[in-house]
Amino acid sequence: MEEDREYAVLMEDMQYCLHDVRRSNFYANLVHQIQDKPDQIFSNLTATGVVPVVVYGIGSIQYSYAAKFQLSLALLLREVEGINIHKEITICCDDMTVTPSEEKAIKAYGCRLLLMTNGRFRWTVDKSNYTLFFLPFTRPEVLGDLLEMNWCPSRLEKMMILCTSLGFMAKDLDEFVSCSTDGGRPKMTVKKLSYVRDRLRYIWGIKGYTREFEIADCGLSSSIEKSESYNPEEMFEDLCWHVFDVDGVEDMNTLLPSTEICFKWFDSDMSYPYRMDEEDAEELLKLQEDMKITIMELRESEYYRKLRDQLEEEHLLKREISRRLGSEEKMEMVIYALGDLEYDFNSHYQLALALLLREEVDMLKIGEIQVFDPLLTPTDANVIRSFGCTVLSVNEFARRRVEKPTLFFLPFAGFDLVANLLETNWSPSHLENLIILGTSLHVWGKTSPDVVRLEESEAEKLLSNDRLRYIRMIRDWSVEFIIDDGHQWHAFQQICWVFINLHSGIDLNSLLPGFPTISKIQVDHGCAELACDSIR
Repeated sequence: MEEDREYAVLMEDMQYCLHDVRRSNFYANLVHQIQDKPDQIFSNLTATGVVPVVVYGIGSIQYSYAAKFQLSLALLLREVEGINIHKEITICCDDMTVTPSEEKAIKAYGCRLLLMTNGRFRWTVDKSNYTLFFLPFTRPEVLGDLLEMNWCPSRLEKMMILCTSLGFMAKDLDEFVSCSTDGGRPKMTVKKLSYVRDRLRYIWGIKGYTREFEIADCGLSSSIEKSESYNPEEMFEDLCWHVFDVDGVEDMNTLLPSTEICFKWFDSDMSYPYRMDEEDAEELLKLQEDMKITIMELRESEYYRKLRDQLEEEHLLKREISRRLGSEEKMEMVIYALGDLEYDFNSHYQLALALLLREEVDMLKIGEIQVFDPLLTPTDANVIRSFGCTVLSVNEFARRRVEKPTLFFLPFAGFDLVANLLETNWSPSHLENLIILGTSLHVWGKTSPDVVRLEESEAEKLLSNDRLRYIRMIRDWSVEFIIDDGHQWHAFQQICWVFINLHSGIDLNSLLPGFPTISKIQVDHGCAELACDSIR
């Protein structure tokens, strides 16, 4: 079975990463620090018995070597003498769509998988025992969430965090929370900015009460043969131990910076960053009216008429759709890279098209529409919900595996997202479940595509070569139907229907161009922190 093969490959990769981490200089220094200097940081931890470990934000272990290395480090902590780590480590996942192979692998290593669907890390510490948090790629505002949930001395003093330096996070975050524009588009919407500032003030507040310990070079040698292209130490170079000492602080809220420049979100079941305040109500009504006008305009347009005619009259297109839907009562539509409704009018037309396809094209059998774009504002999200769609709180990076026919509307998705979707569904049975309404695979699959700036850096060249190999390999099995090649609307330029037809017995992996493991590690490590940051 395909699933068994994926699991076997994943476990083989994990053994490779565990082996490299165990022999690395970083791990040797970490063990030396724990065992030889317990008075500095680990004395209280070692005196409390079994220590639970909570891991958050590592990413997809099936598709990222960076995630594999970070998970390997967490697993190896159980072998370190001097701290009694609980054998069942809790892996919290909210930045990936967990595949069956990932879930099986995580459990095979004796870990508990906890799916967090709200896009926030709101974990409350048990006051009776220390908890070790491993947060390798966690964004500052997520760490602020964790701090807020435990904002009292009795909980903070029971926490140890292994993550990027809090001092570094708190030192200079002006650029991070900047509202300056880049190419005419705000780096961050006002409401997202307000949310981030509200979370960051917990980091600023605790900075002076944090003891930070670098995992310094103790002069121990690594048994790994390093090359210019790969150095395992780089995977962990920014990690530090953190403990909090707030003894004597009677009111923790006095440590927090003023809330005058922060918008204090109301707690609710609605997920970050899609909450609103009363000031958004007027903009919400305006956008709803704009969308209604856009829907009417698109319905009367020549482009939409040609699309409807094509679906009703193009025999081959109808056959491709019918063959996939079969007896299905409804088909899910997933929209990635929609853009933001407040700042980009093209997004209005694209959402309008999705709504019209659901309401007026019976042959597509569209049921639920799910939308994600990191640029969506709280107002955007509420407008989308008001038209009967679901707004995803988690960035899947287009890595959604489909077990039944699914329509993916990818109006402005880059080649990397398209390739992620293909890789995640890299088997004949899964690829044939994809119906893509987006850019032609032949556009992305050119030998030297204009859309890719390969001269910018070696890492980007590697990333492009890795992602494009999936598109180049599969394009010859794709069947595409251009909707209207002569229209002038930017919102629908190069949009076409894409289907993939494969023989059931074909071995896709044997045909896929190879990509060296070392290069894959470079690409994953270089992109990991950026990929996990869905706010900037």
